Amino acid sequence: MPNPSAKRIFDRYNSPSEIESCPLGRETVRDELDVYARAAVNLYGVISVNKLVEIYNSQNQNQTTTGELTSLLLPFALQENPRYCFYKKYIVNYLTIDDFGAIDEILGEQFGKPRYTPKRAAFLKFADEFYEDEKQRRLWRKVFDGFNELWPEEYKRYRAFYEIQDYVTYNIGISRIGKILSECELIFPGQEEAEKFFATLFEAKANTRLIENKGHRPLELRPPKPKTPPTAKGDQDVVIKHSRFVGKTEPCPCGSGKKYKDCCLPTILARTAQLKPRDCNLFYDTWYGLLNFVNSKLKLCDGVLNPSDMSDKSFKMVATLRKSLWQNVGLIDECLAESNLPQEKFDLLKSWRDFHIEGDFMLVEHRPEYSLMLGQQNKEDNLRLFCVKGVQSSIAEAMQIPLPVPLSGVLLPFKDKIVYDTILIPMPVKFGEGMMEQIDRWYENANALGLVTTLPAS
Repeated sequence: MPNPSAKRIFDRYNSPSEIESCPLGRETVRDELDVYARAAVNLYGVISVNKLVEIYNSQNQNQTTTGELTSLLLPFALQENPRYCFYKKYIVNYLTIDDFGAIDEILGEQFGKPRYTPKRAAFLKFADEFYEDEKQRRLWRKVFDGFNELWPEEYKRYRAFYEIQDYVTYNIGISRIGKILSECELIFPGQEEAEKFFATLFEAKANTRLIENKGHRPLELRPPKPKTPPTAKGDQDVVIKHSRFVGKTEPCPCGSGKKYKDCCLPTILARTAQLKPRDCNLFYDTWYGLLNFVNSKLKLCDGVLNPSDMSDKSFKMVATLRKSLWQNVGLIDECLAESNLPQEKFDLLKSWRDFHIEGDFMLVEHRPEYSLMLGQQNKEDNLRLFCVKGVQSSIAEAMQIPLPVPLSGVLLPFKDKIVYDTILIPMPVKFGEGMMEQIDRWYENANALGLVTTLPAS
C-alpha cells in the first residue's frame, strides 16, 4: 500500500488487535460470508456491513450479525493482498484502499438508486472479479474487435482497451476515455469511425453492471417512455430523477438543432451543472428531513420518505408534502425549533425559509456549470437570469425538452449556489415567431443586468 495516509486509515479500521479466532462450528458461515463480501464489493464497490448482513440472512438458512460478520471477515481483510477491507461502517473493494476519498464519491453517485440484488446463485458469481454475463461479454468483445479493426498495427490498443473497460466498470463517468486513447497514441481515421466506435462503447457501457448504479446496468435504470405525450392540462408534476436515452447523433432534446454530442451531451458528461456528491447528500438529507417533519405535523401521507426509495409512491409523497410546505413556510420555523440539527443543516433551512423563490420561470439555456432560468425574485423586480444547478443530475439531463420552456417551481439557495426543490412543472407549449423574439429581448435585458448565481439576488 504505497499511500502512507491510506495505510494509516486502513490500519485504523482494520486493526489486527480485533482479530478473533473463528468460533467452533462457524467455519462454514465464515467461508460463505467471505464469498458474499467479495461478490458485494465487486458488484457495488462499497456496501454497509448492515446491508451485507441483510442480503446474507435473506438468502441463507444460517444467520449472522454485524458483529459476527466483522470478527469473522477481519482476518481476510488483513491478508497480504486483501480483496476487501473495512472502512467505518462499510466493506469496500480493495481498489479503493489507496484512495479512501473515492468511497464518498461512489456513495454520492449511488445515492437514491435502487440496489441490484439477484438470487443467491447469481449473486455469488460476482465473487469472481472478472465475471461477466454473456451479453456483457459479447458487447465488450465487440468493442475489442473495434480496436483491432481501427488500429491493427498498434500494440498499445490492448492496453487502451483494458484501461477503458476497467475505467468504465469501476469508476464514475466516462471523462477519461479520450485521455486514455491519447496517451496510447490512438487516433481515429475520421469522424465516421469515431462515431461508430463510441456507439459501440456506449452500448457496452449501457449493458455493464456498474458500481455507480449499485450493480444495475444503466439500461435498467431508464424509465419506460410515456405512451402519450404530456399536455398543458391539469397538474404536470415532474420529479426530476430520470432522463430518457438519447443517441449521440440524434438531435439534441433542447431543440437547438445540433446533434446531442455537439450540444448538451458534453455538459452532462462533465457533471459540473449539478451538485457534487457530498453536497447532493447534504441536500437530500436536509430536504427529506424537512418533508418528513412536515408530514409528522400535517399527517398527509403514510410512511417515511427515504432518498433511496425511487418508487412512484415516494415521488407523489414529495409532490404532496412540498406543496403544503410552501403554503405553510412557518413549518420551517417549527422544524428549526423542535429538531436538534447540525449547524450546517440549520443554516440551510434558514436560508430556504428566507430566500426561496416560488413562481413561474422560463428555462432558456443550458451551460456547462448550470442552466439559465428567466424569472423574478419579487413581483416588482426586473426579469433576471438565475443560474440553477441540478441536485443529483443536471437539468439538461433530467429535463430533456425543447427550449425555451415555461415552468413553475421553487428555487432554493444552497451555500453559494442556486438549486430547486426537486420538482419542476413544465408547460409544453410551442411559441410563435413573435413570442420567440420577445423572449430574446427579455434574455438580452436580463443578461445586461448580470447573472444571478446566489440567493438573494443582488
